[in-house]
Amino acid sequence: MQLDVKIAGGTIFDGTGADAYTADIGIIGGRIVEIGRIATVATRTISADGAMVTPGFIDTHTHYDAQSLWDSHLINSAMNGVTTAVMGNCGVGCAPLSPEIVPQVKSLLEGVEDIPGQALDAAIDWNWDTFGSYLSRIEERPHAINLASNATHAPIRLKVMGARALDGSAPSGDDIAQMQALLEEALTAGACAFSTDRIALHQLSDGSHVPDWHAPSDELLALTRTLTRFPGRPLQFASDFGGTVGTEDDTLRELALLRDITALGAPVLTPMQQYPKVAGGWRRLASEIAAMTTAGARISLEASARAIGSLMGLEQFHPFLRHPTYMDIRSLPLAERLVRMRDPEVRARLLSEEPAPDPNDQMASYKFEILANQADRIFIVDGTPDYEPDPATSVKAIAEREGRTVYEVFYDALIANEGRHFLYLIVFNFGNGNLDEQHAILSLPDTMFSFGDAGAHVTAACDFANTTFALIHWGRDRARGFRKESIVHRLTGAQARFFGFRDRGEVRLGAYADLNVIAFDRLKLTPPRLLHDFPGGAKRLHQGASGYLATFVRGAPIVEADELTGELPGRLLRSK
Repeated sequence: MQLDVKIAGGTIFDGTGADAYTADIGIIGGRIVEIGRIATVATRTISADGAMVTPGFIDTHTHYDAQSLWDSHLINSAMNGVTTAVMGNCGVGCAPLSPEIVPQVKSLLEGVEDIPGQALDAAIDWNWDTFGSYLSRIEERPHAINLASNATHAPIRLKVMGARALDGSAPSGDDIAQMQALLEEALTAGACAFSTDRIALHQLSDGSHVPDWHAPSDELLALTRTLTRFPGRPLQFASDFGGTVGTEDDTLRELALLRDITALGAPVLTPMQQYPKVAGGWRRLASEIAAMTTAGARISLEASARAIGSLMGLEQFHPFLRHPTYMDIRSLPLAERLVRMRDPEVRARLLSEEPAPDPNDQMASYKFEILANQADRIFIVDGTPDYEPDPATSVKAIAEREGRTVYEVFYDALIANEGRHFLYLIVFNFGNGNLDEQHAILSLPDTMFSFGDAGAHVTAACDFANTTFALIHWGRDRARGFRKESIVHRLTGAQARFFGFRDRGEVRLGAYADLNVIAFDRLKLTPPRLLHDFPGGAKRLHQGASGYLATFVRGAPIVEADELTGELPGRLLRSK
């Protein structure tokens, strides 16, 4: 017997949370066939002396539903150690479909997930109908990483109810029965879970609430009963529990609905964030959920390894985007815009103006309100962002020290370094000006490091690099962190088991050789870059890493020495 690949001498973090150990790994036909001191000859040997070897990371919260139809490499995940991504989160997806609901589905992708409409128009023909035929379209394109998909509530509701799905109309009994049939079709076709969206800030591009936000409890409970006919498949309950623009009554209603859903026996995955408007905050939510699990509910939490925020720059959303003087020059090439913005008269005029309303962005006023009122949570980025920045370095603190307005600091930062600086706005998960509260959330039982959001917010966020950040920040650089074994477990084996991915997520005999070989001591994130490589010339952010010696999918290297190899061994995972 000859091995295809031998990974020699690595420190193995096997994905179970058990203590790390040193061993070789032998691979044949894309699976792990030997672990230990291996003398067997291999076609290729990778030296992993001094490196950590982990299962490939699993990101169960992505939004590649559209992007996977045109993008084979999915670099934002592949270059951060992810070998399996679950898409179709927050109830947003591309199937089932019919010609009359295509505009609303596109509006969902643009409004909730910030996917550029020009890319959707340039790359997708929308020529499928059922969830199964959509999955077949995904399978037609080779990919670097494995993909799985949730069935999603919004398109199911749109296909059954049409415009009524968006206006608050109550579904009829027949409507609900049709939705159940469509969900059953999706689960039969291989959907790994079902996701629904209860987040008030999630809106279509026209500012209206997403379809599933209107869904009454009897609809959700009926769909959950359908889900329970497919044992082990979870429901992603994407709710803010009234914590963004809601009230105490909204919190109580959402908790009651979650309690009723779990009583039906379905495993549930729900986000846990630091929501500002929940009385008692996330600790109250955690206590309520703990009481449900004590009573027998199966609930896991998905939490971000860092704060939820966005990057702003002159090529993206920024504080002056809707100022009349800027709107006159916004179509100029960046270099010409910078020349104009450095003119003292232009600067003075821009700083004196108020932003104009944006008829195409109903959230614009909310975004500008955040800029005006949360300058203590905005930081200048020159290079790789500090994701736990010192509040003394905020724009507000700089302005106060230097006797300038926050908008003067915004302006001067944006035009520095040839317009390549970013402003990092922290929105959630930064209570008390640090990540101590997030550490407490990540310490809760059954909490997975998730929320990469890859494929969404493509010009605003780099949260897809959460995997790399989790290892660096919580496993190495922060005094109060976590055992590396625990971090790896919650990036790999915990997520694989929750979603029923039985043949990956752990380093063990017979598992697929989805693996990372990492130079842990020198692992670091690279500075974010704005790429112009989406269809139609649309832009998107990328943040990679250095320190990934190799990432394997099914035994084939997709990344070596922090560079893509061009290999496309990924598969669509259909649950059975």
